[in-house]
Amino acid sequence: MNPAIRSRREIVFTAASSGIAALLIPGGRTAHSRFGLPFIIDECSTCNVKPYTPLAQLVVQARLVICDEAPMMHKFFFEALDRSFRDVTKEMDKRNKYIPFGGKVIVFGGDFRQILPVIRKGTRPKVVHATINSYLVDRLYLSLYINLCRWWRK
Repeated sequence: MNPAIRSRREIVFTAASSGIAALLIPGGRTAHSRFGLPFIIDECSTCNVKPYTPLAQLVVQARLVICDEAPMMHKFFFEALDRSFRDVTKEMDKRNKYIPFGGKVIVFGGDFRQILPVIRKGTRPKVVHATINSYLVDRLYLSLYINLCRWWRK
């Protein structure tokens, strides 16, 4: 997806939860570096993407945002990204204030059965509550069921 969209000279943000994962993505950076997230994040945190800044303009123009290793990130990261994207894109269209992630297409990658977010002294319920699944339960999300590599070769 990333090279195909960039070949059309459109903007794609790629971010990962860790530096090692970011190194494996072309143009990838950590989510904290890409969106200016604080390292200690809570339910009120936002990204350091202020309206009318160069980064905000890139967010508005972005066609796609890819978050690799998403299951490792705390749900507060996605809430902060959602709040920030809505804030930045509502200047373009007031309806974006009510659309998840300001209407941007977000692809969450990673193995959702593998690694959970790290919660200090976290009990099982606290860890489950911190997962991305607890944030996306009430929202629309799509799962891919077709092996696209095989489909593209035909």
